[in-house]
Amino acid sequence: MATYPMLHTERTNAQDKHNLAIQVTFGSSVVASYKGQALAFERNSAGNYDLTLPMPYLKVLSLEQGWKRASGAILQARLVDVSAIGTTGVLVLETVINAGTATDPSDGDVLYLTVGVSQDPLNDEYGG
Repeated sequence: MATYPMLHTERTNAQDKHNLAIQVTFGSSVVASYKGQALAFERNSAGNYDLTLPMPYLKVLSLEQGWKRASGAILQARLVDVSAIGTTGVLVLETVINAGTATDPSDGDVLYLTVGVSQDPLNDEYGG
């Protein structure tokens, strides 16, 4: 039986989309560690974090997340400020509980985050 090389081509309707992934482990009111090539993740205040991308981008196209919970309430990460993406490449995220209150994750919680971004100005040309 013949074997074939694994070729990965993501199907997307966005031009020049880059998916940037990071895994963040939280301590008690701190970012204990993060793993993501050319990315940085740091705490600003309770439930408020900066994600620094490797370069400026024109547009955020998507945000996907998954959590490995050590304990505590169910959290969600949401983008609250993307105004600096085109200059410094920094996105501001907030971790919130169901009521919408910004809250730090519990010690040992792990966030798996993938942000889809693009440099292509044509993504603004398609609309309804």
